[in-house]
Amino acid sequence: MTQTILLTGAAGNLGNQLRPYLCEHYEKVISSDCVEITSLAENEQFCGGFLDNAVAMKEACTGVDAIALAVNKTFSVPKSAGSI
Repeated sequence: MTQTILLTGAAGNLGNQLRPYLCEHYEKVISSDCVEITSLAENEQFCGGFLDNAVAMKEACTGVDAIALAVNKTFSVPKSAGSI
């Protein structure tokens, strides 16, 4: 079983639907969004930031075994931002 999962878009409609399930099935859930989430489960932590911020996403991905993307809009990262 995967121990740590990062959920992007965690404050949105789909993210809010996924969070309880992920918290039941993963040892640690890192919920990420540009909107702060204040009601967290015991095994959940919040990591604020945007998906187009390579530095923030690299930090959020440290120690993560899996990533779930719950986004409903298109975005692009400029090539000058580098890779994570």
